[in-house]
Amino acid sequence: MSKCIKISDFARDERNFNMHTEVGKKRNERFENLEKKSFGKNINKYDIPELAPVSDIDGMIEFVSFNRLKTLRQRSRYGVHFFIDDYQFDRLWQRPEVYLQMFQECKCVLTPDFSLYTDAPYSMQLWKHYQKQWLGCYMQSAGIRTIPTLGWSDERSFEFCFEGIPNNGTVAVSSVGVMNSAQTKDFFKKGFGRAIEVLTPSTVLFFGKIPEGIKVGRFKILHYPHEFDVKFKTLRDGR
Repeated sequence: MSKCIKISDFARDERNFNMHTEVGKKRNERFENLEKKSFGKNINKYDIPELAPVSDIDGMIEFVSFNRLKTLRQRSRYGVHFFIDDYQFDRLWQRPEVYLQMFQECKCVLTPDFSLYTDAPYSMQLWKHYQKQWLGCYMQSAGIRTIPTLGWSDERSFEFCFEGIPNNGTVAVSSVGVMNSAQTKDFFKKGFGRAIEVLTPSTVLFFGKIPEGIKVGRFKILHYPHEFDVKFKTLRDGR
């Protein structure tokens, strides 16, 4: 006879086991955070967690990168972005509860910018998008003002990369690292155009250089020259 076992029930047993052994701690990790919270089954094709829209961005917010969060003073003055190398925020997926209080002290937090490499397997790209959306919903459930970060690779990723991102809200995007070749520029422009078409955002927080040919008149845009761009310009100008 078959029996339906819920992850939440099994995870509760794991947590009890965890109280007594180190092995339990490792076993508990196998649920990929579902033992903490599950968001929206059967809500879209891939069960991607769906964020609520943020539409009350009325001015520029000063942002800092996630890797500076722990040592940051006066967190209430800042928003947090993840436009840094993935290894610097992989720990967020492993222990998201550790960072909730720090995030709650900030003005807002962007969802993690997990890299969707064009040569990575489709399933891996889909998983990275799921992780981003799950973490975003986890933060929102803790009362954190959470803004979705857009990310895509090539046109195949358009199948899933906008799932779970609300329409008519605020989104964030970065062009840093995509200006290295004509191909990556082209992928970025196509993805950005599709994002605007599908999501019709009210506001776009744009980090980095805005490529030529991108239309920015149909929505409010708040432009943040990325800190890497600023540093590069300072060195180039000899200041």
